[in-house]
Amino acid sequence: MDLFWIWFNMLNIEHVKKLKMLEKYNIKDIFLSRKEIIKEFNLSNVEKNEIINIKYIEKSKEIVKYNQKNNIGIINIKDKNYPKLLKKIYNPPIILYYKGNLEILKNQFVSICIGKYLDRYGQKVLKYIVQNLYKDNVGIVTKFEEYNKKIFFENACNPNILVLASGIKENYYTKKGIILSEFSPDVIQARGTNIKRNRIITGITNDTILIQTTVEDGAGYIVDNALESNRELWVIPADITKQVNYYTNELIKHGANVLTQYNDLSIYKHTNRTKNM
Repeated sequence: MDLFWIWFNMLNIEHVKKLKMLEKYNIKDIFLSRKEIIKEFNLSNVEKNEIINIKYIEKSKEIVKYNQKNNIGIINIKDKNYPKLLKKIYNPPIILYYKGNLEILKNQFVSICIGKYLDRYGQKVLKYIVQNLYKDNVGIVTKFEEYNKKIFFENACNPNILVLASGIKENYYTKKGIILSEFSPDVIQARGTNIKRNRIITGITNDTILIQTTVEDGAGYIVDNALESNRELWVIPADITKQVNYYTNELIKHGANVLTQYNDLSIYKHTNRTKNM
């Protein structure tokens, strides 16, 4: 069935219409009943051409072969392994490509977004939060970027989730964790894919922590996505004399949650853990 899911995901059809199709039909029937689908869901001329054009099936066959060769799997939105929280956001991905340990998606996670220019204070805060989360067997969801790949993945004590803004390449490897992407292997990272990637990071957990993130890091989209999905956004207060802290300190001014101890996080309320006083 991967072939049909990949095909469907490629179609340039309004996302809401796709979700409505999936509510009524299984994925193979959508492919086999394309002419009926066009009439029933009032597709535009562009969308009609998309669903009829055979080029996407041919491309999907290539991707299936690539995935098999490189141990890349697919989770679709109807799959039991699809993250439950992510399914609740406004525009959940139709499919997720993954590489690594699928079982860890059943674990508890917190999203952490760090800035490119993390100073010693930021590094100290990050270490404090990460160590305490690991102690409680809580994993981390974050961006797959060179400056934080080693922190959250290669040297991680617990299985973590790294989310890509590009397709999963053949040379990406995993130890304990899992790499996720909604993009086919040929997609390269760009501004638009960063925005889509960020909604997964905030949508897959109840809590998102910002540590010295800036507009340059795409923090604005992360904030918007967290609020839109009704998720908890946490900010670390920091030195007001340093420009790197300006954006996150401004968020506090405008009502963002201030993280003063790691178990302020809502994940601890959900698991009925007692807060340290």
